[in-house]
Amino acid sequence: MLYDHWYSWHWRYQLFDRRVYVSWFPHADALLADLAAFGQTGPARTVALPRGGTAAPLVRRLREAGYRLVAVPGPAGAAMELWRIEREEREE
Repeated sequence: MLYDHWYSWHWRYQLFDRRVYVSWFPHADALLADLAAFGQTGPARTVALPRGGTAAPLVRRLREAGYRLVAVPGPAGAAMELWRIEREEREE
């Protein structure tokens, strides 16, 4: 499962016949709602983010909601990065 906000048509081109489900989200709250509903079951959740500060507000909202991003290795110098979304373990 790959969440995307920035690269919509690129996925249709790059993943033409692959079995990757790409879910576009319009804003951080929509992504958080999907993660709350479906994020605890099924395949790993990843998100594609542009390099640089463009995605900082989204990253901040994910952290505030108790998620952490784990880098998925990719080519050096790529314009985007893939991150696995994991629920942060909180101590009670």
